[in-house]
Amino acid sequence: MSLRLKSLFNDNGFTLPEILIASFLMIVIMGALVMTLRVGDLSMSVGTERVDVEADVKLLMSWMVKDIRQAKIQELHGNDPATDHIMYNLWEWNNNTLTQENTNEFIEYSYDAASEALTRRHIVDGVIENEVSFTDIKMPPFYTTYTDESVNGFDPAVLLGTRRLIIAVKKQREIRGSVVNFTMVEEIRIRNE
Repeated sequence: MSLRLKSLFNDNGFTLPEILIASFLMIVIMGALVMTLRVGDLSMSVGTERVDVEADVKLLMSWMVKDIRQAKIQELHGNDPATDHIMYNLWEWNNNTLTQENTNEFIEYSYDAASEALTRRHIVDGVIENEVSFTDIKMPPFYTTYTDESVNGFDPAVLLGTRRLIIAVKKQREIRGSVVNFTMVEEIRIRNE
C-alpha cells in the first residue's frame, strides 16, 4: 500500500519537452483563433460595404428611372444627350386644356469622370434649385447600346428612333484592401409625347 501511495503523490512536475509542446500547441491554437476572428471581421466589413454599395446603386437607379420616364423624347434629343449628360424639360398637366404644358424647370444628370461623380440638378428659370452628387461612380451612365462595361455606345439618332435609353450605374469602393463594386443596368422606354 505504501508503494501505491508513493506513486500517486510523486510530484516531479512536467518535463521541459512537455512544456514546450504544450506551449507550441497553445500558440498554434491562439494564432488560428486570432486569424479566424480577423477574417470574420474583414468579411463582415466587406459584406456591410457591399450591402451599402448595392443600396446606393439601387436608390440612384430608381431615382434616375423615375426622372427620365417623365421626359419627352424630343426634350432629351433637343438638349444634346451623351453618355455623360442628359437634360430635359419638366412638363405639367393642364386640366383645362387636358394637355401637357412646358415649364421653366429642367432635370439634368451629368457625369464627371475625373471626380467619379454623377450629379443631379433641378434647374428652375436657369437657376440650380437643388443639386445632389453621387460619388464613386466608375463609368458614364447613359447608353443607346450596351453589351458590357467595355463595349457600349451612345447615338442621339438611335435614341430618337428607338425611344430606348439604357442606364448603367457602376459604383465601386475599396475597403481594407478589397474592392467592392456593383453594377446595375436598366432599359427605359420613353413613351411621353
